[in-house]
Amino acid sequence: MSSSRVSLRASRRHHGQRLSCTALNPLFPDHPLADSLLLNVTYPPVASLELGGRASSVVVQEGEDVTFTCNVDANPPSYKTTWFLEDRPLQEGPGVEMSVTHLSLSSVTRLQAGPYTCSASNVEGDARSTPLNLTVNYAPVCDDPAPGEARKVYATGVGRPVNVTCGVLASPPLVRFSWVFNNSMSSERLPGDQVFTMTDGSSVAQFRPKLNQDVGTLQCWAQNAVGRMMEPCMFQVGRSAPPACAVVNKTYDSLAVACEPGFDGGLPQTFSARVFESVTGIGQVNVTSHLPNFTFAGLTPGLDYLIEVLAVNELGPSAAVTLEAFTYKMAENRMRNEKVEEVTSPETEEKRGSGGGGIFLTQVVLVAGAAVVVLVVLGSVTAVVRLDAWGGVHPSRAPSAPPSAPRWFQKVTVRHILQGGVRPPRPPGDSQPPYQGARTTAAPPPPRAGVR
Repeated sequence: MSSSRVSLRASRRHHGQRLSCTALNPLFPDHPLADSLLLNVTYPPVASLELGGRASSVVVQEGEDVTFTCNVDANPPSYKTTWFLEDRPLQEGPGVEMSVTHLSLSSVTRLQAGPYTCSASNVEGDARSTPLNLTVNYAPVCDDPAPGEARKVYATGVGRPVNVTCGVLASPPLVRFSWVFNNSMSSERLPGDQVFTMTDGSSVAQFRPKLNQDVGTLQCWAQNAVGRMMEPCMFQVGRSAPPACAVVNKTYDSLAVACEPGFDGGLPQTFSARVFESVTGIGQVNVTSHLPNFTFAGLTPGLDYLIEVLAVNELGPSAAVTLEAFTYKMAENRMRNEKVEEVTSPETEEKRGSGGGGIFLTQVVLVAGAAVVVLVVLGSVTAVVRLDAWGGVHPSRAPSAPPSAPRWFQKVTVRHILQGGVRPPRPPGDSQPPYQGARTTAAPPPPRAGVR
């Protein structure tokens, strides 16, 4: 009995092939013996990526649809495929569809340009394809900020040129530029001798205002083989921006103002402030400072003022900021005025009106009480007068029925009492001397009949 051995290093190219062994006896050459074995070689995946039959680089135009194919060779077959753009795993979403073998992009944009790869996995391991670069051609767009938003503000003056730089993103990068100046009065294209293209692909416009009204917006337009940009890059051109100011302190003879500087146009600037009386318009103070903080002293107490603050550089002044302020009155005048205001203020009158009913009721009660006292006094005086008229009869020996009062008693009035006399006028025919004092001795009663 004889045997034979063979040693083989298996690789993925051996997978699916047959390994055969044949034995031949020289004594029986016509009767060979043979056997074979089908090789099943397991190996990690091998992935390759292509787009439209191309596997290196593909150029499309923005807005087109593209589909990538990931070809995977693996045993056992791969159970997962992952798609990458610049080493960032892609997620399925709007405009992006993924499967084990395909990646579809709808209406591709410039932000989706770059190198794509796919990765496959099985039990033997993982593998990633070589990158396939996707180039998306698009019309120029502003690099920063977003299109349609105003960029940096440039300060300028009449006859003084200002250089404005415009940079765009575009594919292909060969771009032509044009510039337009717009304001509220006109719109004009800058001539070619004021527009320059730089080596880095940007454009510089040299703008020279002719009038003070030449403040507005410079528009930068760019165009390449794909087309013209949808919205221009915009730059504000004007004078220095005014500061932001506020009144921070006030006394009876001074005012303090603090400001935050505005855009200076890249030039040194100073700050100027003037103070006027609001009513007369007479100027009080005119100050210039390198710092945007002012204290105005020596003002008239108790007046309203207008304060104008502006920034100035070599290109000219900015727009003025106007503030309203007032100084306090002197302490003595303030106290006097506050008292007058307190007496005549609507709140005081309202309080008076709300309490008027109570005061009137109190007065009525006092008058009624006084009337009762007067009545009591009158009753007492009347009793005294009657006793005196009847002859001064003492209560202990008063007659059982007093005689009727004489007629002259009926003439006693309040006037007599108020004039200090409680005695009635003398009756006719009375020869006695007038009454003296508040009380006199009564005449003896007449003798009883039959008694001497």
